[in-house]
Parts: sequence; structure tokens; C-alpha cells
Amino acid sequence: MKVRSGAPSTRRRPDYRAILVGPAARIREIAAQAGLDIDGYPIVDAAFSQESAEKAVAEVRAGRAAALMKGSLHTDELMSAVVRRDTGLRTGRRLSHCFVMDVPGHPEPLMITDGAVNIAPTLRTK
Repeated sequence: MKVRSGAPSTRRRPDYRAILVGPAARIREIAAQAGLDIDGYPIVDAAFSQESAEKAVAEVRAGRAAALMKGSLHTDELMSAVVRRDTGLRTGRRLSHCFVMDVPGHPEPLMITDGAVNIAPTLRTK
């Protein structure tokens, strides 16, 4: 399993605070194997991926998080929790997303917006 160091990198940005959501023991195990220090990061324990998605969305709804960052769960699992009418993040506004990619040889991360949700938005739509 490939591990990204997204959460520990937030230490460089005091305005960012990561909340890790998923099987707590597995999160700690993978972080230890990768040599990542996740001490001090809250972990919301969830037994499986759909529950992880639901709990992550609940963190945003409760105001404890401002954004979602998808990890190893499938996009459809996360998006089903996001768009759920009663417990999701619907606002009446257009939903958008971005892919953040760490490309070897490129000095900065690349971001691609609307690659799966709004496939070909017009400028007016955006």
C-alpha cells in the first residue's frame, strides 16, 4: 500500500488541521510502517470504508472540518456520503472537487478541478 504524508505535512500550515478517519488501528499501523508521525492528530475510528465516508462528512457538517481529502476508499463511497440528502453536504450550490497530484519531476503539486463531478463545465457554470 502506498502511503501519502498529507496529514503530517499540515504541520507546516498552522491554518490546516488534519482529522484522520478510518480504522484507527490500521491508520496507526500504516503510519508507523511509513515512518509518519501522526501523534496529536485526532482519529475518528470507523470500521469500514462506507462508515469512514459517513463519519468524515459528519465532521464537515459539524464544523470540525472544512474540507474532505479522500484516502484509500473508492470515490463512489465518499461521494455517496457527500450527496446524501439527509446527512450529506448538499447546499443548493454546485458541487465541485479537485485532484491534487504530486508529479515526480514537477516542483509543485498539480491541481485538476472538475475531472469527475463536473466533466465539462462552462465558464458560467463555474
